[in-house]
Amino acid sequence: LVLPGARAFHTSILVSGVEFWFSEGGILVGQSEGELASHDRCSREPTIVDVGFSFADGQELLEALMPHFRRGSYDLLRKNCNAFSDTALWYLLGRRLHTGYFMLDRLAVSYPSVARALLKGNYQLNPRAATFDLEALVRALAGHRGCAE
Repeated sequence: LVLPGARAFHTSILVSGVEFWFSEGGILVGQSEGELASHDRCSREPTIVDVGFSFADGQELLEALMPHFRRGSYDLLRKNCNAFSDTALWYLLGRRLHTGYFMLDRLAVSYPSVARALLKGNYQLNPRAATFDLEALVRALAGHRGCAE
């Protein structure tokens, strides 16, 4: 998707060399030699940004987020890889994903006619994601973070 000043991004999280991402299959985990499995279909080379150290490991991340990011609950706009990465960063580090990575997602949710135009009518809300509230989830996880404070 392209809109002047906004781009669609795919994001994932690396914890000790293991990649975690969210898709139609739920939270997925991959480990490969210098490659990011979830970025295979992306047209651009992924950029890896080191954002800090966490006392939580990948297993703790899975245990904390699995109940909220289940298989079949993915939605292209409301509950996608960027929502997962944002939540994972909050859980691990007490930081949020930069809004530039999901500006287009939020714009499309706020303005359904824009979403329909950008997606040429090929978007249907996943009912299992209709009540997903990213901000409420972040607030709920606030006391359970694995971040180094």
